[in-house]
Amino acid sequence: MKLIGIFKTDHEFKNIILIFFASFYFPVFAQIEGNGSDSTNDYEKYKKLINREFADYKENIDKEFADYLKQKWQAFDIYKDEKIGSDKPKPSEQPKAPEQDTIGINDNKPKNEIEVPIVEPKPIKPKPEQTPLPKPCPIKEPTVVQNKSCNVNYLGYNFSFSYNPMIDFPLKGNANYDIADAWSFLNDGNYQVLLNDLLNTKNKYNLNDWAYFELVNKVSTQIFSNSKEKQTILTWFLLNKSNYLTRIAKQGEGIALLIAYTENIYNHSYIEIDGVKFYFIYEPDENKQPYTYAKNYSSATRKIDANINKPILFASNNTKKTLSYKYGCKTYFLNVDYNKNAISFYKSLPFFDIPIYADALPSVNLEYSLISEVKKLVEGKSEKLAVDMILQFVQKAFKYKTDQDQFGVEKYFFAEELFHYEFSDCEDRSVLFAYLVRKVLGLKVVGLIYPGHMATAVKFTSNVNGDYITYEGTQYVVCDPTYVGAHIGMAMPEYKKVNATIVPLKNIK
Repeated sequence: MKLIGIFKTDHEFKNIILIFFASFYFPVFAQIEGNGSDSTNDYEKYKKLINREFADYKENIDKEFADYLKQKWQAFDIYKDEKIGSDKPKPSEQPKAPEQDTIGINDNKPKNEIEVPIVEPKPIKPKPEQTPLPKPCPIKEPTVVQNKSCNVNYLGYNFSFSYNPMIDFPLKGNANYDIADAWSFLNDGNYQVLLNDLLNTKNKYNLNDWAYFELVNKVSTQIFSNSKEKQTILTWFLLNKSNYLTRIAKQGEGIALLIAYTENIYNHSYIEIDGVKFYFIYEPDENKQPYTYAKNYSSATRKIDANINKPILFASNNTKKTLSYKYGCKTYFLNVDYNKNAISFYKSLPFFDIPIYADALPSVNLEYSLISEVKKLVEGKSEKLAVDMILQFVQKAFKYKTDQDQFGVEKYFFAEELFHYEFSDCEDRSVLFAYLVRKVLGLKVVGLIYPGHMATAVKFTSNVNGDYITYEGTQYVVCDPTYVGAHIGMAMPEYKKVNATIVPLKNIK
């Protein structure tokens, strides 16, 4: 009995086969006595049977998908989420708090739950489990054609990837049947050599999903340097084979690549299919309606996740920077290394909501040097004094300028970017402060987003007087990384009665 055609993904099919094998074959195998070699032969025969069945299943799925691509594609409307932040402008100058002594921070100030009409975040639904990346697979029978290699400069490395020149598919036009023929051609060729190299590179260098997409796109661009359409099709094909949820669309005479993300992207055009947003990689001509297919490739269910949950291993390109600030009567100096290759990578990312930036792990270079310096700074200090010293470091060691004044557009920084750019504003400082408090002291931090401003609040393990909010039944003391000279528990007066959205942040390990 054939088992193909009734499962949504390759992964699901393999799981069912393994369950069937474990429940049926293993008991039979256990009852065989004295026939070790026969048992081994039976097992090998069964493995070959499963592999053959799975190969047939895959061939069937790919043929069905190619046939589906030849059917009439649908027209979709283009949308864009343009709203970022608030219409209220940020302060043109960094706000300053009244001067206070650092000793006995807020000890004489009573605890004060500020009258902030908190906009509680919507309940965070756990993200559905992502389809795992495929493991590098055995390649098809090698051809007599010698593999070529392409070199790609990325993350500071000069990567070299092998590929079979037979993947150079013919392309007559951008009609859906032309793209279907390209899919079949690539699928029948020995693409696995290249795919294995890409997947191994992702694992070796801790690439997040966005970095992997960029790598695939750069390789495709290098292989088909004379054809933008072929570049797009190869990227689309390899991402689908890597289990990513992607689309290709016809638009006028051109071909566009669209990708689904786990998070919303701002200032980026997209179409929506069955409630899923597919974002254009390059901004489309809004006067030309895109046409694409509605049904996913069977195993392509994984969305691009821009979170940096592991430090990406950039090539070393360190720049030293010395920062100083005054706390009380003493001036402190911190020597930090940041990686310019990381800065180049951050520039490539689209515009996400603040948690992507605040939850990201920086490069190994920055983390080692910065955390070492901050740990020395707060060594032997009480919890509230340590937080206060970190707070005033972030307030005073960086020059202030709004994104509009510095870049002409709104831009959020990853923690590492504060050490590269000359100026930073409230979101950037909140990201760095939250990272340091969580990483060095292990305390929970939430973001407070006001119209035209962002601050943070810290959950202390001991009693701390001053301004606080209540979140999930727990007191979080306000710490404003932009309100220069302000100590812990000091909220800016103009924001004490203004709506604030709480942004929960991850605990960095």
